[in-house]
Amino acid sequence: PLGHVDLFVRSEGHGLRARCREEMQGVSFKDFFQAAKFGLWWLPEENSVCRIRVWPSEHGIEGSFHLTFDPDDEGRANILLSSSQDARCVNFVA
Repeated sequence: PLGHVDLFVRSEGHGLRARCREEMQGVSFKDFFQAAKFGLWWLPEENSVCRIRVWPSEHGIEGSFHLTFDPDDEGRANILLSSSQDARCVNFVA
């Protein structure tokens, strides 16, 4: 995250966490950064629209989890990891 050079956004379960290496005692370098890999996927049928997914997935590209917005009643949105294909929740405009 901007302004926090020691933190890395990682996928953890169905969520995201910003963690530093020191917090993750016992996790190897490779495993720590494997959970910090994401891929940008451009949608060819849409202009300037993409999705961000965890990369790589043990289920391959088709089984990847996307960064998904889950809006609440007050207009705020939690960001989750899900296999949803709902364009209202997973599409980004870049």
